[in-house]
Amino acid sequence: MSGADVAQETRRWLRFAEQDLAAAAALTSAPGIALREVCYLAQQVAEKAVNAIFVVEQVEFPRSHDLALLVRELPARWAIPLASGQLDSLIAWNVEARYPGAWPEPTDTETRSATGPARRSGRYVSTLIWHICGQRRRRCQH
Repeated sequence: MSGADVAQETRRWLRFAEQDLAAAAALTSAPGIALREVCYLAQQVAEKAVNAIFVVEQVEFPRSHDLALLVRELPARWAIPLASGQLDSLIAWNVEARYPGAWPEPTDTETRSATGPARRSGRYVSTLIWHICGQRRRRCQH
């Protein structure tokens, strides 16, 4: 991919993450919406933000919803400052929010604890990508 293509695809992944975050925020107070949907979107925000790093690095990434796996596969210089417990809570919602099972519906507290790490990871990844792209114009031209 050319530098312009990499930048466009990276922006696309980040835009999708930002849109998921906006949808999660809107759904939080929407009547009749299950909070599990908000938790699912929170997981998707973090996953798409991490995948944007793979795009900017032009590295094939695993097609997985396992955030811990995705973060482990990142090039070393891309540290994601999320405690493993936060990652674990987001990972759980990818399955638990989407399919019926023996797990309970999320509480307001669990929903807030899922959206916080998602918001922070999306913002952090976006800032990192554009900082590094500013230093490496050949790969990330706007």
